[in-house]
Amino acid sequence: MPRNGFDEPAEMTKSAIAKDEKFNEFYSGSQMWAVSGGDSYFPCAKTESKLPPAQYIINYSEAKGIFFTRKEINLDKLLVLPDSKAEKVLASIDHFWSCEAKFREHGFLWKRGIMLWGPPGCLAADTHIAYSSYGPDGNRRSHKGASIERLYQVFNGLTGPGKGRYQKAPEDSIFFVSSVDDEGRVFRNRILDVVKSGQKECFEVITESGKKIVATATHKFNNGEIYVELQNLKVGDSISVHDGKVVRKYPKTESNFQRKYLYVKNHPIAGTKVVDGKYTYKRLARARAVMEAVMNGLSFDDYIEKLNSGDFTGLIFLERTDNVHHKDENFTNDDISNLEIVDHVEHATIHGCTSNALAYEIYEEKIISIKYVGVKETYDLRMAAPYSNFIAQKFVVHNSGKTVLCQQLSSQIVKNGGISVYLSEPKFTAEGLRVLRLIEPKRPIVVMIEDIDAIVERNGESNLLALLDGELQIDNVVFVATTNYPEKLDKRLVNRPSRFDEIIKIGMPSDAAREQYLKHKVPRLYSSPEELKAWVAGTKEFSIAHLRESIISVECLGNDLNKTLKRLIRMNQIKVSSEDSGNKIGFTGGFENLDD
Repeated sequence: MPRNGFDEPAEMTKSAIAKDEKFNEFYSGSQMWAVSGGDSYFPCAKTESKLPPAQYIINYSEAKGIFFTRKEINLDKLLVLPDSKAEKVLASIDHFWSCEAKFREHGFLWKRGIMLWGPPGCLAADTHIAYSSYGPDGNRRSHKGASIERLYQVFNGLTGPGKGRYQKAPEDSIFFVSSVDDEGRVFRNRILDVVKSGQKECFEVITESGKKIVATATHKFNNGEIYVELQNLKVGDSISVHDGKVVRKYPKTESNFQRKYLYVKNHPIAGTKVVDGKYTYKRLARARAVMEAVMNGLSFDDYIEKLNSGDFTGLIFLERTDNVHHKDENFTNDDISNLEIVDHVEHATIHGCTSNALAYEIYEEKIISIKYVGVKETYDLRMAAPYSNFIAQKFVVHNSGKTVLCQQLSSQIVKNGGISVYLSEPKFTAEGLRVLRLIEPKRPIVVMIEDIDAIVERNGESNLLALLDGELQIDNVVFVATTNYPEKLDKRLVNRPSRFDEIIKIGMPSDAAREQYLKHKVPRLYSSPEELKAWVAGTKEFSIAHLRESIISVECLGNDLNKTLKRLIRMNQIKVSSEDSGNKIGFTGGFENLDD
């Protein structure tokens, strides 16, 4: 099969080369020679002997095979509290990298597995989710959206109140909601699961324009740079919102918007066009023709000639549900290096940010109020990796409470020259890691498996188990998994040390962690050691949310420290129910009940 999808003539004069569009199409980016079999040389683009230190997602395309795509991570503003679980995990992995000789001495693979778990952040039942659903044929079934409670019922085929044709969605429905990518663009992302999280203490957030949302203290909000738990936010902080504001409109010009089509006499799935009532042709996207020519080892012209002849002997074609995606979003750039095969659902997701030639932006609004609103029924979404965020009631939120620690781990290894791999598809990741080990056998690697329960549910366990300790495992690697629902995982994952050697719960901050947080938020405590000691002693078993409120009450509203701590301790102890309607529970805006 010719490397670049067409047969080169035996002889090429300089003038013929200059006029040959296919030459420019396939060779214009060539800078080096790739060696095959020791005696064959192929032109190729620039090469690198080592991957630059970064976090990557491993992907696969028919044209390229395995390839690594850089994923941006925020290396700043990640406060590691002392004596915290984050600090201990980071120290443990640092120590692991120094133990190669001991692992070799005992004949063990130099690898480690750590699983982090903790309660998920959740949203109140009446939170509006602007979701849409599609059938496997790509046709839209619903786009009105509903409360997250109603979405839970529809997604799981449960009966709920109200009337409507889609009271229970067909079992083959695929659900989407808006997410935000690394460039801040809003796109349509797939919902993997809708989870009922039970009754939990909730807080209402209100922004300067009047936008409101009710969430638990651990639910994460985007602040324009990173995702921060609600318990770490305060009045005056900015958070990201989205309400359909257009940031730019792509011009519908021939240069970047209109796809190229061609007409052939025969094709098994191309649309039919009749000319003058008697001539029938097949309207075929040129990008699809380029891809199918390469798949069949033919030049573009030879493939078109085959289609026109009607001789399909030995030819293979893309499936009807396959789409050919232009990676640079220039629909006229049909260079094979710019094309990849994706199914129609993934293609719709990729182009969600440029639907109708529009691109939407998120922007920031200041918080004007955070108040406790009692115990409420809560739910949460699990989204397709690598973007586990979604837009709920116009707020950009994230459902993983362990993400910041993953960012800290990635930051650590990247700063030390290693590679962080974000696992999206287990099969591609396993193959990609084997390729990485062939090229760079000594490079330290951390593999992030965020929301491992969702990955297992979507892909099954076989490829993941093969990667962790089976036939596809590699050396000099640390696997870090996170989950909000450890009870959903099979014992083969959570009770097998060779796969995950440590299972760590992310819980309340320690004395040292609270001390560091207090000094970070109230710098004057550095020079007031006795007052700092009183703060630390009085906030034992406080979450970051309770620490934040104690600082707001004392430093911002001028309340007494002891009375503030007593109020928050009582809040921690009270079990709220609908029968307690006579009690005043929660944030009091500074006007506290002075009775002890």
